[in-house]
Amino acid sequence: MIKVHSLIRSNLPLRENLEIAGTPWSLATNSEKVLRGLHRWKAPDRKRQSFSLRVLVDERMPRAEATPIYRGMDHVVFATFGSEFFGFDLLRKEITAVVSSHIASDERFWNRVILPIAIGVMGCFLGVVPLHSACLEWNGIGVLIAGVSGAGKSTLAAALASAGFAFLSDDWTYLSEQEGQLIACALGVPFKLLPDAARFFGGLPDHQVTGWMNGEIAYEVDPVHFATRSIATAVPRHLFMVERRSFGRSEFHKIAPDVVRDFFEQSSEPFPDALKHGGEFRSAILDRVAGLECWRFSYSGSPHDAAACIRNFIEQ
Repeated sequence: MIKVHSLIRSNLPLRENLEIAGTPWSLATNSEKVLRGLHRWKAPDRKRQSFSLRVLVDERMPRAEATPIYRGMDHVVFATFGSEFFGFDLLRKEITAVVSSHIASDERFWNRVILPIAIGVMGCFLGVVPLHSACLEWNGIGVLIAGVSGAGKSTLAAALASAGFAFLSDDWTYLSEQEGQLIACALGVPFKLLPDAARFFGGLPDHQVTGWMNGEIAYEVDPVHFATRSIATAVPRHLFMVERRSFGRSEFHKIAPDVVRDFFEQSSEPFPDALKHGGEFRSAILDRVAGLECWRFSYSGSPHDAAACIRNFIEQ
């Protein structure tokens, strides 16, 4: 039996303006639970056109505990979590969703699952480019930390936070251009540290261990654990491509812009012809990233030693 839901305006009477990762959204729903789940992103009224999020809550829908399944064609992507449904229309800049009452009230689901998926799928059409990197700040200087999977980005980011750097993000950073300046934003998620990081940071076993969508099991750690402050935005000036090795001294080597571009392009999904403007926007932002002070940072030893090297390097 197929059940049809209608997401017309009269069925979604509740309205809210949101600002997420520097992008304006308009939310329409039939449930106060959704408003509460997304309350941290509430923003003042805006005159400029917003991205649209429409969420219908079906109180009779059963609770779903399922691995997401994705399907896509041209400008439309679908994600299902059991009976929960999310449709992403990249051309219309719109998400439509039908969810259960349980998911509607799950703030963690909205902020740790759906919003990262939404910005990851649609960011280039909302004015932000998702970059697989950490971002911190030292005395007003924004620092991006990137590298291949397993290079230790998050562990190094945690060590930098422990060394006094302000924290923005540890896994995904969202970049846009505002008034001619490259700006980094984040979704305010906690550090995701793999179990082997416990040998470098005291107290991690006391934190929650969570299974993430990519299958990793990791500690979920609030930045305050590292006695640092969190920031909402940063202006990147340096990018460090991290390489962790088993021996040798720490070294910095200048990286050419085309190497930086190629690294991030290889991890990006290609856009179909109908969406080529999204690819053009991403390319323009990656040009700005490649124009930063970009360095390959190779280190052995503890992440705390590596963090001290980066701090000293920036201060020189």
